[in-house]
Amino acid sequence: MRVKDFEECLIEKVNFQDVESDSNVIISSEEWCRLKSNFKPGDELWSFSTLRDTKGIVTVLADGYVIKRGDLLEDCYYTVHYF
Repeated sequence: MRVKDFEECLIEKVNFQDVESDSNVIISSEEWCRLKSNFKPGDELWSFSTLRDTKGIVTVLADGYVIKRGDLLEDCYYTVHYF
């Protein structure tokens, strides 16, 4: 996926240590380890939300973390998803 297509969904740049110490985030070890293993030098970890507001009805399709590698979004970990 290209960053520019989903840029409005990116919330903030984070790091693995802060996410792991956040008691509000439940980390599934297998999926989380997969994401960490795909992280390469120069990559950035971002939180994201695909929050949508359609006619006053707010819908969250997915929340989580994504690896940003240059102009691409490479891999993600969902904390919430509705699909």
